Amino acid sequence: MAKIHLHQKAVILNKEEKFLVLKATYKGLKWDLPGGALEFPELHNASLKREVREEAGLDIENIVPLDIQTAYNQEKDDYIIFIGYKCAALSGAVTVSSEHSEHAWVTKDEFLQLDAAPYLKEFIEKFV
Repeated sequence: MAKIHLHQKAVILNKEEKFLVLKATYKGLKWDLPGGALEFPELHNASLKREVREEAGLDIENIVPLDIQTAYNQEKDDYIIFIGYKCAALSGAVTVSSEHSEHAWVTKDEFLQLDAAPYLKEFIEKFV
């Protein structure tokens, strides 16, 4: 029976309308958006807030879903649901976790030039 995974990512906008990206210390050292997997029995907004706080040290508000994507990995028998959100940071002081080596506030065009997963570039191109 397939396992179901819910992954969430946040486009966190600052006052300059730039959004936060984090450089992973895993996954081939690619740039990523803050977020991660839902841990049952968390609710989706609580999960996203927890992940952003853990990865970037930020509290967020005004969480608005932008996109839902699904994928099935036949080899692993995994069903993945991805939800992308837009939200605002309550402060701009980022504290990067050990999962990431650096951070930046970027524009859409700047993000599209970074080494990031294709699905994230597609999400940013469509919704930012």
